[in-house]
Amino acid sequence: MHGHVRGVAAASHASQHAQIRFDAQIASCLESAGLTRETNRFFVQAKTVRSIEARAALRIAHSWREMTKAFMFTSIAGLGVMASEADAQTQPNRNLLKAIQTIFQVIGDDLSNLMPVFQKVAPQGTEGMHYAWWESTIVNPLKSAIGAPANDTAGMLGPGAQQLITNMRALTHEPLGAAVQLRVVEAIALDITVAFKRVLSKAVADGQRVFTRPEQFQWMDSHIHAEVEHHNAVSDADTGTTAIAQYAGLARRSLGLAIGMVIFMLSLIGFPSTAGFIGKFFVFSAAIDNRYLWLALAGVINSVISVYYYFNIVRLMFFEQGSDAVPAVTETRALHAVWAACAVMVFVVGLYPEPFVELVRTSSKLLTGA
Repeated sequence: MHGHVRGVAAASHASQHAQIRFDAQIASCLESAGLTRETNRFFVQAKTVRSIEARAALRIAHSWREMTKAFMFTSIAGLGVMASEADAQTQPNRNLLKAIQTIFQVIGDDLSNLMPVFQKVAPQGTEGMHYAWWESTIVNPLKSAIGAPANDTAGMLGPGAQQLITNMRALTHEPLGAAVQLRVVEAIALDITVAFKRVLSKAVADGQRVFTRPEQFQWMDSHIHAEVEHHNAVSDADTGTTAIAQYAGLARRSLGLAIGMVIFMLSLIGFPSTAGFIGKFFVFSAAIDNRYLWLALAGVINSVISVYYYFNIVRLMFFEQGSDAVPAVTETRALHAVWAACAVMVFVVGLYPEPFVELVRTSSKLLTGA
């Protein structure tokens, strides 16, 4: 993997026009190292784990502690190399500057928890450094549950992890080596953190679960949320794509909420017998009565087109597998009461619109003085 990554770094540094090739080589590097979602045995097996002995879990947790520590400090060292290179250039390469900026931001999170999602839950000071935070909340509880001398981590680091750390240290001296590290970690961070939560939440010592309290999963939960945000490049406020993706598998997590969403989607489309149908009927009728036929036609066409978008959400809720990265739905009686009442009113207004239409007319007269 190391020789391949060195080639990737050199190729990307040689030309600003090599971005596509750089991306392809990174993908090839991940594939050959077995680090993709489909090929990595840990990612695949994590989905079916029902329990794991605490010592096996400690081996995993300790290895990740060593790798995250190496990534953080070797990336800082590599950033220094890149900064020296930029300093030597009269007009620093724009791609080099972008890489320095991105790495600085990521390492800033690892060191000082700059993102709000980390600030809310991370320990203060040096204990909040991500490898130290992982050690205190994951590694140490496993050690305590196992007890001495079985909890000794000396010699636990496997050959694969050792080689990966060696590669990280060698990349420190390569052009854009820190950037390559970041790209590889970025590609696997979400999958590996989800896999950790699946596996470590099932860790057992003396027949008892080691991790049972929500705060024990704050490292993993905050990283999952951060990676989801990072992977979506553009915010929900700009596109809403993250929010839409989070509907995937909702029917399995909360069937009632999914059914409620279907009812509301039908009303938004203007399906007969729903409140939405009554609203659209009166709007389109008013347009036609005032000879705005083109406007009424545009409204009808828009309603037909909207069917595709609304039912895409229905498809996600009922026919797609939800991700563990999506925050769990917090269900309460009040929540169910509210959506159920709203769903009932959708049909009440749709089937018996007269009282509501009359109420609107009366209100209109009061407001306009007509």
